[in-house]
Amino acid sequence: WPIMVVWPTTGATGLASGGMLLDSWIFAGRNDHVDSVWCAGRQVVAEGRHLHRDTIVARYEALMRSLPQ
Repeated sequence: WPIMVVWPTTGATGLASGGMLLDSWIFAGRNDHVDSVWCAGRQVVAEGRHLHRDTIVARYEALMRSLPQ
């Protein structure tokens, strides 16, 4: 299982508790809640940025350009 370090007081999550905490964290609409993620003993997100973000974004953009409009 991945381990995540989150900022629990950003956005709507600072006001939520219990079952609403996860919902507000997922649907808050911001992408700055996750600081770090480790998976299989390796850190894959540092300071909120995936280590391979540039490659992932480039591949996604190339795929979107290749789809018919």
